[in-house]
Amino acid sequence: MGSRRHCIGGLHAATTLLSHAYSLAGTASSFHSSAAVASTVNNTKAFVSKYYELDDHRAIDEFLRRKSLVLKETSTHYVVRDCPFCHATKGRADNLFKLYINKSNGVYICHRCGASGSWFTFKQNLGASNDVVEASMGYADSHQSSRHDVPTAISALDNAKAIALTRNLHDDADCRHVLDYLTTTRGLDPDVLSKYCVGAIQQPFYGKDGESETKWCATFPWMARKVDIAAMGAELATPDDPASSSGVDANLFNVVRLKVRAIDDKSKQRLVPKGGSWGLFGWNTIPHDANSVVVTEGEFDAMAVHQATGRPAISLPNGCRSLPPAVLPLLERFSSIYLWMDSDVHGQESVDKFVAKLGVARTYVVRASGAKDANDALLAKMDLNAILDKATLKPHAQITTFDDLRAEVLDEMMNPLRASGVQSRSIPALNSYLKGFRSGELTVVTGPTGCGKTTLLSQLSLDW
Repeated sequence: MGSRRHCIGGLHAATTLLSHAYSLAGTASSFHSSAAVASTVNNTKAFVSKYYELDDHRAIDEFLRRKSLVLKETSTHYVVRDCPFCHATKGRADNLFKLYINKSNGVYICHRCGASGSWFTFKQNLGASNDVVEASMGYADSHQSSRHDVPTAISALDNAKAIALTRNLHDDADCRHVLDYLTTTRGLDPDVLSKYCVGAIQQPFYGKDGESETKWCATFPWMARKVDIAAMGAELATPDDPASSSGVDANLFNVVRLKVRAIDDKSKQRLVPKGGSWGLFGWNTIPHDANSVVVTEGEFDAMAVHQATGRPAISLPNGCRSLPPAVLPLLERFSSIYLWMDSDVHGQESVDKFVAKLGVARTYVVRASGAKDANDALLAKMDLNAILDKATLKPHAQITTFDDLRAEVLDEMMNPLRASGVQSRSIPALNSYLKGFRSGELTVVTGPTGCGKTTLLSQLSLDW
């Protein structure tokens, strides 16, 4: 019961309204009766994480030169002579080279006109294609982009009705087979299901033939506080509800959306309400002082990780290609993020894009050999803590480690002739020491004055 109270304790009027009957046969439209409304506040400027880093700073150099901008380079910045956002410089020296662009993340600021922002914004302002900009920033998801992150108007669910589904799962005899599926087939504890507020309901789905078929479904709520919704660029308001006055605790969780998925066919799923806000499943379970979180591809995986390790765990909103920029502000407070994607092709294809979004320096990629995902690892009784402890940061594109060189060095030792360069014909004995002249290799010849260094190198220059 402790986990059940954790689930519903922070919801407006939930504890008093859960005793009312809730119809399992109700369709998705039944959730709209007491809907809250959220409108976008900042839909024109995409959010970029402070942890974002460019893979290669030369992309900045190339873009600036394509735009015919004169620049100079320091160890940390590109400095542009003429800021494209400034008024005319009139050729005065003290008006030039005021625009600084950080090499590591592309953040820019002009110390003359005050223009500033992310590399994403800079490219947009200079007329780069939105698709090209989003791809370069890791936003090129198949199903959503930064332009469609937050709709102009969204509806949140009635908390009491949404959370009543959790009671249905645990207390209603008609839902017993749904609970059995989650506990037996998926290996999840009832307390974990309660903590994550998983519920049960019947929903109609339409097949390819247009026929409607009713399916038993598990429900996964996306919860957020008012402060979270504001961070995602929206504002939550329920003008018809007296409880929505300014006196209400902004730290209470509201159900902003519900994911409904059939237990016998994962292709049968929907988000309620259609066109609603984005959110993160399991967000309500994260301790306020947590500085680390596990992000998984699916809801079952997040619960499996938390059940096996006790670590805070959340899931992506809509599978392996869904990390909308709208939810990135929620993740800014974490100093380390463990990204556990499925081991199939689709899951692994998204790893690099998501690491770029979340930040290379704080995102640890989890790889579980022998298990497709975290839920499979739980069912196989694998040590999920050990798997997470072995997670690694994505290698930097411009940094080579000794592990990267190990195979190459071994190959040279095992096959010395294949690694040999251009041989000396005039001093063949030297070939056994230097292995010839090889591109990219530096040989330093030392010795006292008059010992013949210049003579030796002059002779070798005739060969090479």
